[in-house]
Amino acid sequence: MTVPYAEQFERLKPALPGAAALRERAFARYAAHGFPGMKREAWRHTRLGPISAAGFEAAERTELTPADLAAHLLPDALSLVFVNGRLDTALSNVEQAPDGVEIESLAAALARGDDLAGLLD
Repeated sequence: MTVPYAEQFERLKPALPGAAALRERAFARYAAHGFPGMKREAWRHTRLGPISAAGFEAAERTELTPADLAAHLLPDALSLVFVNGRLDTALSNVEQAPDGVEIESLAAALARGDDLAGLLD
């Protein structure tokens, strides 16, 4: 079964947060090359058949509170909380990051003007 990823991408694009230009470049690269095959050394032990046959939907927004997570976090440890694939800085304790380490979403870095042009190279 071949999944029409181009159709899914076009349908889901409006619901995807930030980084639209980077996402367009990434999808163009996928459209040109497809999924990597087992002949590529880095992927030779990875079976991508199941994912290449799967359809995708945008994740629903989920509201969590710090109390929902309290039993699952280590005290005084850096905790990065991702909710449905999105970094939630309000639930994370990014202040525990070592000096010089910045933690933010890709969309925030792009909005701030970071040059991430080489990300897909």
